[in-house]
Amino acid sequence: FFFFFFFFFKQKTAYEISACLVGSEMCIRDSFNAALNEKSMPSSIKRLKLSGYVIILVIIALASTEFGVILAQFNDIKENINMVKYSRERIAVQMKMAFYINKIVLIVKGENIHPNMHIKNEDLRNSNIATAQGYIAESLNRYYEIQNLISLSKLSLSKDNKNLYSDKCVTLYYKGSGTENITKSYTLTEAIQQLASEVFTVHSLPLGLYVLGNDDIDFVLHNSFADLYTKMAHSADLFIKELKDRGDKKKISIYILYAFELAACFGSIIFLFPMVSSVSQTRLSVLSLFLDIPQNNVRLLEKKAEKFVSKSNEEVVDDILSHEGDILTGSLTLNANAEIESSRTGRHKRKFKNNNTSNAMFYLQYGFAVLIMAGYFSFNFATAYVFLGRIAKYGRELDATTGIHAETTNSYAVYQELVGHRMLLMMTENEAFQYLAKDKIPLMYTTASEIQNSHNDNQGSFKEDYKDTFIEIMRDDLCRYKTHFGFTFISCDGFLDGTIVEGLHPVIINYIEKLREKLTAYRAYMPDTGDTSANEEITEKFLTLKDMSDMELTVFEVIDFSIKYLIDALIESYTSQYDGEVTKRIILFVCFIILLLIAFLAIWTPFTNWLNEEIWNTKTMLTLIPVSYTHLTLPTIYSV
Repeated sequence: FFFFFFFFFKQKTAYEISACLVGSEMCIRDSFNAALNEKSMPSSIKRLKLSGYVIILVIIALASTEFGVILAQFNDIKENINMVKYSRERIAVQMKMAFYINKIVLIVKGENIHPNMHIKNEDLRNSNIATAQGYIAESLNRYYEIQNLISLSKLSLSKDNKNLYSDKCVTLYYKGSGTENITKSYTLTEAIQQLASEVFTVHSLPLGLYVLGNDDIDFVLHNSFADLYTKMAHSADLFIKELKDRGDKKKISIYILYAFELAACFGSIIFLFPMVSSVSQTRLSVLSLFLDIPQNNVRLLEKKAEKFVSKSNEEVVDDILSHEGDILTGSLTLNANAEIESSRTGRHKRKFKNNNTSNAMFYLQYGFAVLIMAGYFSFNFATAYVFLGRIAKYGRELDATTGIHAETTNSYAVYQELVGHRMLLMMTENEAFQYLAKDKIPLMYTTASEIQNSHNDNQGSFKEDYKDTFIEIMRDDLCRYKTHFGFTFISCDGFLDGTIVEGLHPVIINYIEKLREKLTAYRAYMPDTGDTSANEEITEKFLTLKDMSDMELTVFEVIDFSIKYLIDALIESYTSQYDGEVTKRIILFVCFIILLLIAFLAIWTPFTNWLNEEIWNTKTMLTLIPVSYTHLTLPTIYSV
């Protein structure tokens, strides 16, 4: 019984040892297989994939920045154009209020009588006064509206223009005791509000108080032409200057932005170069695992494979069992160790034939994508450059068109005060005369010619709609717009000796010529004495001439209505181009971002996943070879 127990124990121990050895080998094999089947992405491919994320984010950020910057520039220019319109119209409205307030003063004084009427007619006087008061109320409402539009604008102003609205730089004159005036300083906005408040007060005055010497009347008539007018005109000129500067200076920002965009596009190729090289090196490292298999083991596997092909099934089973015995005895390990020793004695590491990899195809495909992105940025740059280049031309025509509106109303309001009172409240008679003769008349001639010249130079910048409107207003019969504009004179075709049928430009020239003639007649008939009572009869004749009434209708109806219509058409032409440009950019931007994301998700991400799959497939080929033949260690596999 003792011998039987001893034999059984020995056999059991040997079996357990054998099972343990086999199990250990199986654990090693499973570990190697698990390492080879590991699908985690190599660090080089991770870096390449991350680089793609960085590049796509940078491109999207630049495209978004460009879209936002150019859109903001276009919005600023559009708002600036409106500010030019409002600032010049504000002057015209102020002159119109001053004119009709002064007209009521002259009517009450008994000097302003309807043409062809040489006796005082109470009903006619009341009708004229009611009409004038209606124009004052209408103008005052528009004055408030324009000022609110300017005050609420978010447009960034130049330093000089900002100072007008923030510093107390506008001087207003109040009547003091005796002959001395009191002056107070306000910001431009405050001064305009002060004047508007006084106009509202004047509009509510009884007719008997419409006389020079009334504090409210004097305040309006004095300050409408004094420092307040000068600062308003200066602000309007600054808006024009800012518009031209925006067209020029904004080009610099798009130059800089365009340079960054091209640098990002073409610089991404350089940025990807080390990443792509690292991936290529990883692929070679995976292939090098096959070279690390000892040559003796390769030969042994070759011989076994040849024998395997020629043997029967029973012999194959015997070889498998024999192989397990080799594993247990460690004979293969000895061959591996021998191979290691031979490699340590000076043999160089084996290399692949044709082991120089080429990434030309990758760079060719990516370079094509870079060209597409650069093309998108170049197209946006070119269109923005052309569009901004037109702003100076727009500004030139807008300056002339809005300028003639302000200058005609100002010149006629000044002329009315000169004839009615032989002075402006802040100018002597001679100063007011020189102001009109030497300053305003030459300026209006120049401005009227500039409207024509600037429009001819802008022919390629406008759509046909505005070109047609310009011809209809400036060079064609304005009587076709009689109902639309609301002209109050009866015979349109014969008005201004038929000049109105030839267009607005001849009407403006006709007005300037008549103003020049009236000034010449004024100098000839009004002695330079300063005694207004002695010349009251001559003054009345001047005020009751039909030409005086015609000039009033010319300035405050024909020119005023027509030029505002033309200005609106000019701005509408720009706005339509602006809207078209913005719509085009929105569509291009959205399409570009969508294509960029599609390319990233459909091409770049699958490409990096394919690289990882290719490396994994190559590594899994090692699982076909017994672990003991490969002479690989787990650290070696995980390092790849």
